[in-house]
Amino acid sequence: MKKTKKHIIENLKPMSLYLDDIEKLVEMFKEVSNELYIEFDSYELENISEIQLLNIESTNKMKLISRNPYISIEFSNNGIGLYSDDDSAIQKGCIAKIKDYLSNKNRKFTYIYHSSILSGGAIGLSLVPLIINMKNGDLSKIIFYSMLLLLALLWSFFGMRDQFRNYSIIYAKPRNASPNFLQRNKDQIIVASIGAFIGIAGTLLINYINISQSVSSSNIHDLNASIKK
Repeated sequence: MKKTKKHIIENLKPMSLYLDDIEKLVEMFKEVSNELYIEFDSYELENISEIQLLNIESTNKMKLISRNPYISIEFSNNGIGLYSDDDSAIQKGCIAKIKDYLSNKNRKFTYIYHSSILSGGAIGLSLVPLIINMKNGDLSKIIFYSMLLLLALLWSFFGMRDQFRNYSIIYAKPRNASPNFLQRNKDQIIVASIGAFIGIAGTLLINYINISQSVSSSNIHDLNASIKK
C-alpha cells in the first residue's frame, strides 16, 4: 500500500523584492534541502552572490527549486507560483513559512493607490473649483487648484497602470541600495506632468480669451450705449 501524493499549489500577488529577500528565501529552502536550483532572469546560478555580477538592475523572472523534497517558487510575467509535489509536514511547513514571509512584502495601502473612485473623486474635487475660479478670474486659486488637479491626474495615471501589472519586480541590490519610487519613475512623472501642465495651461488660455472677448464685447456695448445718449 502506498499513499498518493497531494500537491500544494499557491498563487501569490505581485510584489517587490530585493536581494535581502532573495537571501531569506534561499535560507528557507536550504532548511529542507541542500539541493537548490537558482535561476535569476535568464541565468542559472550556483549561488545568490552571483546575482550582483550580472549587471542587471531588476527582473520579473526568478526560480528557486529544491530537489528533495521538491518545492518551487517561480516569479514570472503571469504572477507568482508556489508549488510542492507533496503535502508532507516538512513541505507544508516550508510553504507556510515562505507565504508568511512574503505576505509582509505586499505593498501596504495599495487599495488606496489603485482606487479609481478615490482618484476620480480627487480629480472632481479639484476640477470643479478650478472651473469656478477660472470664471471668477481668481489667479491664486486657479494656480492652487491646477496643482491639485495635476497631482490627482498623476495619482490616477500611475495607480491605473500599476493596478493591471501582474508581475513582480525583483531588484538585484539590497533594499537600502535600490532606487525609490521617484527615482524609478522620474522620466514618466516628468512626461505626465508636462502633459497635464499643457492641458491645464491650454484650458486657462482658452478661458482667458473667452473672458477677454466677453469683457471687450461688454465695453463696446457700453460705449455704443453712451454714444447714443
